[in-house]
This record gives sequence, C-alpha cells and structure tokens, in this order.
Amino acid sequence: MADSVTSRSWMTARLSASSRAATSAAWSTTCLLYTSDLGILGAKGSLFLTRPTLPTYTAKRSDLEAVANDLFSVVASGAVKIQVNQTFPLKDAAKAHIALEARQTTGSTVLIP
Repeated sequence: MADSVTSRSWMTARLSASSRAATSAAWSTTCLLYTSDLGILGAKGSLFLTRPTLPTYTAKRSDLEAVANDLFSVVASGAVKIQVNQTFPLKDAAKAHIALEARQTTGSTVLIP
C-alpha cells in the first residue's frame, strides 16, 4: 500500500489495511504526518511503515544504473506515458525553477537546449 496525496488520505488508507500490512509513504513537505498518529498502526494490527528515499536505493553506481535501465525500459515499452505539460528554453532555467516552486506546473517540465 502506498500513498502520496495527503496526511488525511494516508491515515484513511492505513485504517483500512489488513493486519501486518506493509506500507510506504512518499509524501512531500506539504503533507505532514504527525508522530502521534503512528500509534494507531500498532492498534490496527502491527502495521509497518517505511519512508523510502531514492538516494538510499541508488547509493552505489551499479544500483543507480540498474534503476535507470529499468525506468527507461518501462518508458520505452509504452507501459508508462510521460506527460510533458510545459517546456522552457535552457536559458530560462531560472524561470522554470520559479514556476515549479510556485506550483504553477503540472506533469513534467522539460528544459530544451
């Protein structure tokens, strides 16, 4: 079970999990999960929580290459569609960062050389 939306939907999903379920969370700084809420994981049947991070799984060069190869294979197969909703000339990279930080973008943002 995974969730990357909000702390409320995260907790709702956890409350519906079966006993001893494993879960991961990919929330951002906009989704706060308060540690006092974690006690409910035990009460609901020894649920497990992990917060995986990309650097942990790609610390070794060989792991990074394997993950990248897997990603590019899935994209090349057409199983995953990448939605590019905006592009910026490379010379406007600063504008792209401003737009991203201001949450004025959706999907992927691509810098064009």
